[in-house]
This record gives sequence, structure tokens and C-alpha cells, in this order.
Amino acid sequence: MAKPLTLRNRRRIPRTRRPKTQAPGMVQSQDSANGWPDLAFALLDPHTGRLADGGRDLARLFDLPPCGTAGQGVALPALCAPESRPVVTCWLAQCRSGAPWPECACEFIDTTGGRWLATLRGSLVRDTLGRPQAIRALFADDTERRRLEDALLESEQRHKLISENLVDVIWAMTPDLRFTYLSPSAESLTGHPVERLLRMDLATLFTRESLRCISEAAAHWRDEAARMQDPTPVWLGLEILTANGGCVPVEALARATLDAERHVTGFCGTARDIHLRRRMERIEALLSRLAKSLLECEDMTQTRELAAACAEALTGARCVTAVLHGRAEDGLSDSAETATPEGADDISMAVTHAGTEIGRLTARGVPPRAAAEARPLLERVASLFALAAARLSAEEARRKNERSARLLLESMHEGVWALDADRRTIFANQRLTAMLGYSVAELRTLRPTDLMPSQERLHAQERLPELRLGLGTSADHELWRKNGTPLPVRMNIAPLLDENGAFDGLVCTIADLSDRRRMERELRNNQARFEALYELSRLTGATEAQTAEFTLRAALRLTDSAAGALFFVDAQGGYLRPMATSPRTPDCFGHPELKAIGEGLFARTCASGPPLVVNEAQEITGLPPGHPPVTRFLGATARDGERPIAVLGLTGKPRDYTQDDGLHVSLLLDGMWRMVRGRRDEARIRTSLREKEGLLREVHHRVKNNLQVVSSLLDMAGRRLPDPEARRGMEEVRAKVLAMSLVHAQLHGDADHEGGPGQGVDLERYVRALFRQLCAIYSGGMELEVDVRLGGLTLGLEQAAPLGLVLNEALTNAFKHSRSDLAEDGRPTGRVLLRARREDDDVRITVRDNGPGLPEGFEPEHAAGLGLKLMFGLVRGQLRGEIALTNMDEGLCVSIRFRPIIAT
Repeated sequence: MAKPLTLRNRRRIPRTRRPKTQAPGMVQSQDSANGWPDLAFALLDPHTGRLADGGRDLARLFDLPPCGTAGQGVALPALCAPESRPVVTCWLAQCRSGAPWPECACEFIDTTGGRWLATLRGSLVRDTLGRPQAIRALFADDTERRRLEDALLESEQRHKLISENLVDVIWAMTPDLRFTYLSPSAESLTGHPVERLLRMDLATLFTRESLRCISEAAAHWRDEAARMQDPTPVWLGLEILTANGGCVPVEALARATLDAERHVTGFCGTARDIHLRRRMERIEALLSRLAKSLLECEDMTQTRELAAACAEALTGARCVTAVLHGRAEDGLSDSAETATPEGADDISMAVTHAGTEIGRLTARGVPPRAAAEARPLLERVASLFALAAARLSAEEARRKNERSARLLLESMHEGVWALDADRRTIFANQRLTAMLGYSVAELRTLRPTDLMPSQERLHAQERLPELRLGLGTSADHELWRKNGTPLPVRMNIAPLLDENGAFDGLVCTIADLSDRRRMERELRNNQARFEALYELSRLTGATEAQTAEFTLRAALRLTDSAAGALFFVDAQGGYLRPMATSPRTPDCFGHPELKAIGEGLFARTCASGPPLVVNEAQEITGLPPGHPPVTRFLGATARDGERPIAVLGLTGKPRDYTQDDGLHVSLLLDGMWRMVRGRRDEARIRTSLREKEGLLREVHHRVKNNLQVVSSLLDMAGRRLPDPEARRGMEEVRAKVLAMSLVHAQLHGDADHEGGPGQGVDLERYVRALFRQLCAIYSGGMELEVDVRLGGLTLGLEQAAPLGLVLNEALTNAFKHSRSDLAEDGRPTGRVLLRARREDDDVRITVRDNGPGLPEGFEPEHAAGLGLKLMFGLVRGQLRGEIALTNMDEGLCVSIRFRPIIAT
């Protein structure tokens, strides 16, 4: 097939005939050319091929560039397309050779770049001498013809391509129902070659029902052909018998063809295989029924069975199982059903919802030929199964949430009252019915405002516009119970709005405030009682009579009583001694012969353990002589163990006395008696303490005097000893005795002791006194330094005595070993330093001298000397501290550290 031309569509300029000068011998040819609008005549130079004459006609015909006069025209190949130039050059050569009317086809390029196809014919013109004079050329425009030929060829090829590749069968029949044309797709549809189909009778190709349908359609067209302007196509549902013995459903679109006289000349149309569409319709019908059934199913087990049955019907599997995760009954399976036939496939599909696997759908025994198609079908069943399972799970969760919400509402301590947009009751929990005494059916006929007092009802109705705007409210109200009693409540009202923000109802939560009001009253009573007890506790300097008067006034105020009296029971428990009376109390209460034992009200009060409450006038008997009638009486006692100590009687309350009133007066009496008893015990203790302090002071005074006597005896004995070493030893013993004497001197309470007797030993004062005492004995003219800062720390006797002995030994050693040669004035030299400080919770005392220190290799803890043994034993055994002896650059340092026990 020739390559179609690419031609530009443009409007052709109409040609007009214009007279012009013609060369001799060319008139007949020129007239022939002018008679055809698609022809042009031109003369060419036989040697150069340039246009000699007729160039303007050629330019007018093909919109070529205009040419000049003869000898100056454009060469004809230059006006052609590049691929046509060799052809034109060859044509010129044929014309020069004198060939009779050679012909060629070429393409010209116009001024706009468009291409035009032309047929070129020519002949050689000779002069009288037989020499070539010109080439006479005739140009014919073949552009439109070639366009039509190419379009026809392209249409034929397209029709052939479509008919060969179209799935639908294109067919044509004669009036007697014989095939005249069948597209190649008929072979794939029927299994018979097209040549055989054209020879086959319709009875061997179609079923009986299909033949009847074809005959009826053909008879209808024959009868109605004369009346039909344009034959209307008809859809026919047919069944074709295939070569393999099968039956294929087809859908045929048939049309009758008519001649000019309106006679049926044949039939034509298309036919398509619709067995896939029938199958898809069956599949869609099954899926639609499954979807509808799953939407109507309310049981998860039935849902699984429906999904499995539908999957079996769609895939042809031997067995399909649907399993949901998290369900115990889905873990069971029949072993017989799981067996897969030989050659069959198993397909397992995940059942997912919202990206999460919730189960699996498994098809066992799928035929191999249906395996590829079974997977997408199984996916669709799994999708429907997932939606149904999710719906059932959501509905189950919703029902569970509804049950939980109802259970929550029913178990709430508050009452819940739900109203619609018209404030009609739509829900009320059991707590609300218990609070109000109405049943749920009765509450459906009531509104919350129907149970409010008139004033509160008006206030609640005023808040209704705010509620309709979506603003909640909370307020305290009183609702009338069914039995007519008021119920204090706290109502929290929340409006319900729909998705558009419109008012849709109210939800009221109602809390019973009865207990809170009661607790508030109890709190006020307790506060008043505690305030009274607090004021009572502040009466530290008051006498017993003043304390009793305050207690009576507080009891009258707390119980709202008009009169009352308070008595103390005498030591023998026989009579009541009046301690305080109110201004309105009758004088008979002060009778000295009022007995604590007998039949009177106060005697009954003394005999009863809890407070005596009498609110009936006929029960009040045994009043003192001259006492006016009493309608209510409250009596309470304060007891010391089982013995009554104080009695309080009150009367004149406008309302009945309650147990709270009895609790008030009982606590007041108990507090009063504790204060009175405390003062009495304090006085006794103070007297006993003064006696014991005097005795203790006398003991310390005597111990101190005895130690002073021992010290004097040691001093006298030492002076009589001739041996200096013996005298020195006697001095050391005397120093130890004096150290213990200092402790008892402070405990005795000397005049300069600020703590007083028995208050412990002032450690700083004691250390300074001990240092001064030892300096007077040993120092002579030695250099001494004392730095004691203990901040008023006092020790008990159990630490002061061993500490004094330890310091005495350390200072004695320091004084003895720090002596050196005599100075120029004859006095001994040496230096002793004593420092005492508090470090955190401990006390550290150091004694330093400038003596020779300890010998090399000497271990103080294992020394045989009495002094060192005494020091280590007292510090570690009695002070529970630490002691260290360390050689310094000059002399020895004794460090003592212990935790003091503060004297109380």
C-alpha cells in the first residue's frame, strides 16, 4: 500500500481566466488546458529545465512561487519536494530524448509549505530544422484524487483491522437466512472455521428456541418492510452450538436491509458472547443476595455460614471455611472437610476491616481452571463478610455500651431525668424514682418544674431560653416528694443539641442534698462545740467557779435552752454543790440539801451513764421544792471512772432535746472536768516536785561536803608523807575527788549556777572550773590557754562524772609532762591548751601540751598505767564515745569525742 500523502487542508483560490499573449503554435494546447480548472500548461527550456512560459498558470494552480520571463524562470526540480526531484529530472531526460508524452507523478511545495500532488506529461517541440525548441508540459492536480484514494484505502484497512480484531461477530445474511459474511471472531466463538460456517445451515448452529426467535424476527421484517422508513435494529437472545458440543449464549443485534422498492434484501448485524456477562450477572446476583442476607442477619454464626456457602457457589470449591479471630467456636473444623482433592488448589484470604485482620476465608479444593478467577471472587466475599462481621461487632458493642450505659445510669447515686425538646420525660432511672417516690410511668407524665414550688418554678422557666441556646446550668432546688415532703436537691441541667446545633432535649442529674444538709448542720454544731471547747481550754487562769459558769453559758447557747444549773458532787457522793446557775434558774437549785442519790431529776442523771433526755412533761418527776413546771429536761454528768463528779441540768428549749444536744453538754462537761482535774493534778505535782527538789538538793549538798572532807583528809595525809612521789600521787587522787565534787556542787545549785538545783551540769562552766582547779594545783607559772564554746550544754550526772575524771587525767598528764627547764626567773615553763567545741550533734574536747609526747612504738590502748586505762574505759564504756592520743610537732594531743545526753 502506498504511503498516504500529508496534505494541508486549505481553501482553494478560485481560478479566473485572464487573457494573455500566447506563443505561436500553442493556441490549441492552451485552450485545452483552460477548459479544465485542475490543469496548467507550461513551456520548459529543454536544456536547463527552467520554466519558459506558463509559469504564472502553474503558480496559480499550485500556489507556487511566481516565475519570470523565459530564460529567467525557476528550474522545475526546484519547485518539487526533495523526494520528487529525481523523478522530475528523469522525466526531463525522457522529454529531451523525444519520447512520446512521458508521464510522472510528483509533489510540489507551495509558498506556505504545503504539498500538492500532480501528474506531469510532456512532449518535445522542435523547430523547422529539427532542433529541440521547448518542452511542452501539462500539469494535472491529483491532490484530491489521491486524498480520496488514500482515505478509501485507509477505511478499508481500518474496517479489515476492526473486523479481524473485534471480539463481537459481524455477520450478513441473505433473505433466506444464509450467511454471506462472518468476521474472523466467529471461529473463536463457535469453534468452526469461517469457511465452514458460511456453508452450514442455521439448524445445525442454533438451538431450537434460537431458530424460532430468528424466524419470528425475519417474518416481522418482511411483513413490516413496506411501512418502515428506517429498519429498527432488534436485540435477539440466542444460543449457539459450539464445535465441542457446548452451548454459548450470545446477544445479536440484527437489522434488515431494504432496496429502493422497500423489499428486504438481507440481514446484517453483530453478535457477542455473553456467557461471561451471564456469569458475572450470576455472580453479582449471588453477591447481592449475600450482601442483603448479611445486612439482615443478626447472628455471627449464621453470617459465617452464609459467607462460606456463597464462596462455594462462586469459586466451585469443595469446602469453604470462614473463621473470625478471637472466637472460641471458630477454632473447630471438620477434618473431612479439610481434605483437598488431588490436583485442586487451596486459597486462603485474609478478612480485614479498617486495615486489621479480623479473620480468614479459606477455600479448599478449588479446580485449577477456576483458581485465577476464584481469588478476586473470594476477595469480594471476604470484603462483604468483613463488613457484616464489623457491623455485627459494632452492633454488639453498641448493645453492650447501651447495657453498660443503662447499668451505669441505674447504678448512679444521682437521679437522671432525660427530657425531649418539648420537655416530656423520656427516661428516668430507679434512683430518681426512689428519691421522689414516683414510678417511671408516673414520671413520664410529669416535668421537673411540676415538682417545684411556685417561686422556683418561675426561676427555672426563666432559664429555659438559655438552655435552648446550649448553655447548661446548675442550681439548688426543692422538689416535692409524692408523700408531700420537701426534698432538697442539686440539679445539673445539660442541654442536648443535634448535629446542626438545634435544641433536642435536656438531661438533668439530681443529687439528694438531705445528707449534705444534715452534715452541714452537724458541722455547724461541731464548729460551735469546738469553739466552745477551745474557749474553755483558754481559761487557764480561771477558778473552778468561773470555769463552771463558762461551761453553763456555752451549754445554754449550744442547746438553745432558757435555764440551767451545774453542780459538783461532794467527795462522799451524797449531795450536789451548786457551782453555776443561769439568771432564769429557780433559787431552789441552790438548796444545799439537793441530793445526788434518790428519785429526783438530778439523781436520775447521776445514776444514768448517757445523757438523760426527757421531752414529755408527765415523765418529769422529782423536781426540787418550789420549782416551776418543766416540759423538757436535759441532764448530763462528768465522771471520774464510775464516780459522778459534776452534773448539768438544762430546761426551757422551745423544741425537743436531741441526742446531739446531749453530746454537746457531755463534751463540755468532760472538757470542764479535764481542766479542773488537770489543775488539781498540777497543783499536787508541783507540791511533790518542790519536796523532791529539796530532798535532792540536800543529797547533793551532803555528797559535796563528804567529798570536800575526803579532799581535806587527802591533803592533810599528803603533807605528812616524806616521799615526793607519794605526795604527788596523793595530789592526783585528791584532784580526782575534787573533780567529782565539782559535779555535785553544780547539781546542788551553787549561787553562781543559773540552772538551779537538779537541772544538770553546765558543761562549759564545769570544764572551765575543772581547768582552774587543776591549774591551781599543777600549773605554777606555765603558759595556759582555754577556749571552751559549748553554748549552754547541760549534762546529766551519768555523763558529767566520768567526763570529769577523764579530763582530770588528761590535764594532769599535760601539766606533768609539759614542764621543761626553769626560766631565768626560776619558774617552770610549759604550755597547755584546752579546746571544747560542738560538732553537729557531738562534743569534741582536745587537750594539747608541748611535752615530749608518747614514746616511739607506745600503744596507749594497751598501756599498763592506771590513768590511761581509766581514760579509755570511761570514754568508751560510759560516754559511748571515742578517744585518741596523737603525737604532734610539739607535744601530745588528747582528743575526746562523744554524743551528749541532754539533761532534762
